[in-house]
Amino acid sequence: MRAAALLVGFAAAADPLYDFGQSSLVKLGDDNFATDMTKDTKHVWVVEYYADWCGHCKNFAKGYEKAATNLKGIVKFGAVNADEARSVMQMAGVQSFPTIKLYEAETTRNPYTGKMMKTAIDYNGPRNARALVEFATSKLPSFVTPVTDKSATAFKANGTLPRALLFTSKSETAPMFKAISLKLQGRMLLGEAREKEAPELATEMGVASYPALLVLPGGEAAPVVYDGELKPEAVTLTLTLTRTLTLTLTLARKLTLTLTVTVTVTLTLRWRASSRASPRRSPPRPARRPAARPWRARSWRSR
Repeated sequence: MRAAALLVGFAAAADPLYDFGQSSLVKLGDDNFATDMTKDTKHVWVVEYYADWCGHCKNFAKGYEKAATNLKGIVKFGAVNADEARSVMQMAGVQSFPTIKLYEAETTRNPYTGKMMKTAIDYNGPRNARALVEFATSKLPSFVTPVTDKSATAFKANGTLPRALLFTSKSETAPMFKAISLKLQGRMLLGEAREKEAPELATEMGVASYPALLVLPGGEAAPVVYDGELKPEAVTLTLTLTRTLTLTLTLARKLTLTLTVTVTVTLTLRWRASSRASPRRSPPRPARRPAARPWRARSWRSR
């Protein structure tokens, strides 16, 4: 009892481990764990379960924040204070500190509680930023379509979604592009053309250097070259705005066509209706010309 009381008193006196107002970390607790993390299907999450008084947590705090900063816009990092989120701690089955779990983006329904849940993967690697970054990026799903010279035509004609194409000299898809493909899944089609696999396509689209990101509006519109910084938040914002603009223009074209067809059909129906409603009149008969009188020769006597 005495040891427990001392432990509680020590926990109350410990300084906060993280300043969430100045950090890339998201503070998670009983009130927002389900809404902010579990319901988020557009990001992979790394969550640390910690205690302010834990010595191992203090030693790892800087490394954890550094990993969160390095993967900002790619993987979300959260932190759960064990002394403030008892329900979440119990649900996660945490028994020691710090405990780090990676949560995949996809959600499933818990067969016992009926609530939505995510698959959790325990991180048991070294307690440093580099190792944690490598672990987190290795778990990123990819929805990027490989594009080659042979498959370029099929990619351009694939469905009705707006498209973006990244020309790269790297042999593997970058974590940033994987993360963006996850965020825009089902809303925008992302392709990746590698230098050795799509040289003709690069020449066709005027790509002179790598990397190069092009947005394909569709139709006969020319590709738009992205000339901003290749950072997750900037690229995501640009592609999202481009997608919205493309869909708006497409919708406007469809509405214009629909309006034209509607007006044409309406006028045609009105003309037919008016033609049927008006009574039919027989064509006027031609006027009879008076019969010509027989010509008689007039005698000189009658004068």
